[in-house]
Amino acid sequence: MINKNKKCCALLILGILLLINPAYAAINTIGPGQTVFIGEQGLDISGAIGASPAIGWWASGASIAGSAPDYSINVANPASFYVTPNEFSTRTGSWYALPAKTLAFNVADPQLDIIVEDSTVNVDVTDRWVPTGDELRFRIDTNLYPIGGRAGQSW
Repeated sequence: MINKNKKCCALLILGILLLINPAYAAINTIGPGQTVFIGEQGLDISGAIGASPAIGWWASGASIAGSAPDYSINVANPASFYVTPNEFSTRTGSWYALPAKTLAFNVADPQLDIIVEDSTVNVDVTDRWVPTGDELRFRIDTNLYPIGGRAGQSW
């Protein structure tokens, strides 16, 4: 699980990307099988669920074909959907449109790590002191890259 500061940082960076992106209207449009992140809101999942009134989640390894979902949510407004932490944080993975049981989207917990490396000696110095004069480089590790694959995105 990600700590609160890192989650806030991930959402801040996501917000900045939304502000500088000229195709903002399309970034919230979710197609079938795409990834959404816990905490995202205002998503248009109409294309992912079609006319289905609900979505369902099955625990890992469960048989989807012959059983009811382990958890389901009625979708009141598919044009403005919120991936609430209360309902989705313990239910990441594939969600299906009901009653057809077709893959709607995948839910992931956003991850963002910033690693500071001392390139003079090739050592991770995140949260450590660095001698004066050493060169530093920063590496961003994240799982937010699927946002770039949404409609209208080219990065």
